Amino acid sequence: YEYEAKELDSAMEIYTKVSHDVPYCYKAYTCLGNVYRKKGNLNQAISNYEKGLELNPADMETGMWLGALSAVSGKKDKAKQIYEKVIKICEWKEAVKEAKVILNFLDSNTYTEFLQDEEALKYLRQGDMNTAIEACKDKITQEPQTLKWHFYLAVLYSITEDNKEAEEEFKKVISLAPNSDEAKLSKAIMRTLSDF
Repeated sequence: YEYEAKELDSAMEIYTKVSHDVPYCYKAYTCLGNVYRKKGNLNQAISNYEKGLELNPADMETGMWLGALSAVSGKKDKAKQIYEKVIKICEWKEAVKEAKVILNFLDSNTYTEFLQDEEALKYLRQGDMNTAIEACKDKITQEPQTLKWHFYLAVLYSITEDNKEAEEEFKKVISLAPNSDEAKLSKAIMRTLSDF
């Protein structure tokens, strides 16, 4: 983990320099967004993805991540708008499939409950995914059978690209309540993770 953190710090320095030296280089902002997302800094990731997408509106990979982070931070309308655009203009089959899965998630009862869960959203509204992950883990320690904490944790892990941990949590959701909306969403998201 320490090695990866050093790599992310080095990458951040490089992409920050490129973004200053060549401010119209959308890829520098996209890469900065990726670094901030992996480091768990939601607000900085969103800001850089927005700048990258402003410079290149056709960059659907950036659009997908911006949509995911908008959804996680409770900005449902913005997330839906982004994913609808992806579906409309993207020819990359896996991205369209993933966008449809997430659009279904945004219209689900699970997401509505997430938006009403102040405890779950507190750290995400502050832009801190790492603290949100730790809070979910604490909740799971206190309430190991509560489905939503496993589901929230799995989604956060998938966004920070800790796919092994995400898969374990999605499997836990499926084992806890195999016929729930969360289990259906977990299976769909796991399929999209395996496509990449």
